[in-house]
Amino acid sequence: QMIPPALTASGPDDACPVRIVHDGVVAAGPLPALALGLSAVTMELAIALPCDAPFVRPALVTDLARRLAAADAAALLAVIPMWSGHLQPLVATYRPRVARELDALVARGETRLQSVGQLRDVAILAEDDVRALDPAGESFRVLNTPADLAAAERVLAARADRR
Repeated sequence: QMIPPALTASGPDDACPVRIVHDGVVAAGPLPALALGLSAVTMELAIALPCDAPFVRPALVTDLARRLAAADAAALLAVIPMWSGHLQPLVATYRPRVARELDALVARGETRLQSVGQLRDVAILAEDDVRALDPAGESFRVLNTPADLAAAERVLAARADRR
């Protein structure tokens, strides 16, 4: 099933336009979706974040963006953190031009999001460096089940009680 791209804006004054791009093929997976999203970006850098990760640490995102925007990183296509021995390509910074490389992976039949780390000119942020910004790895905590959601709600309630 094909879904046409859509353009919409968010915010009461439309000061922050948001472009929503729908997958051309439903349920094709995160790798082609990441490529599609990045191909729609008109800025120099992009940040990928999963919709089911409510505890992403701003300090980590800022650090990833700073590393990719550094003067000596012009050739880099992405900075991707490592956590618990796994790349985290959905909490990462990218240059939108990497979309071509991702499309090529998909065209070769690749479906694993982890394959992004195999591309040339991708920097991996070591787990020790990530831990300095997010000691418990909250940025990679995803809510996939009702039990995950309930646990996250308990964390948020406890944080609210401490304020």
